Amino acid sequence: MTHSIWYDEKAIFDALVVLTDETVYVANPTAKQGAELKARLDAGEPPRQVLKDEGQRIPLASLTRIRWDQKSDDIDLDYREGKEKDSKNITFERREWRDAFAAELQQAHADWEAKTVEYSVFRAILGPAVFGAFVAGVTWLLHLAAVEIAAGESAEISGRHALVKKLLALGLEWVGPAGVLVIGGLMLAATVFVLGQRAGDPPIVTTLRPPR
Repeated sequence: MTHSIWYDEKAIFDALVVLTDETVYVANPTAKQGAELKARLDAGEPPRQVLKDEGQRIPLASLTRIRWDQKSDDIDLDYREGKEKDSKNITFERREWRDAFAAELQQAHADWEAKTVEYSVFRAILGPAVFGAFVAGVTWLLHLAAVEIAAGESAEISGRHALVKKLLALGLEWVGPAGVLVIGGLMLAATVFVLGQRAGDPPIVTTLRPPR
């Protein structure tokens, strides 16, 4: 069984990605463990043996959709486990690695329908714009709650998820109204940055799906 390896020892997530004829393996070992695992894989040991206790495995037969933006360095894998649907986003150290991984997946699913769409500016910014509005709304509501807590008003905590509500109240008390605005503002700034990037250079998205 042949396999391809992509390994980035400096990656925070998905440092080791292995693709075989049947399975995608994704693991995040330490630098020492990663070097040892890669050495064993390079020596020809089967990935199912080397990575049996590491990370996640996604059988190619379980994939329901493969999707990536040609201008990014990540790829989304949608798959089904029994009756449950799930997805996995894999980010590679370089776009060239992602392209090589996508090309091998496309070759393995040669009978799948491929569709490439260049987004309009409106479609490109729609997602970040909606998320930004959501962040702004939640930030304002949390700010109001933090102001009340800072003023000495006791929060009424009861019903379902009381523990979560109590932890949220404690967090708001610790962060304070100004802290809520700072955190929310940073999230909004990051969202605006992404929105600007997508508006200036809209995605070109390729999607692979099984034939209908």
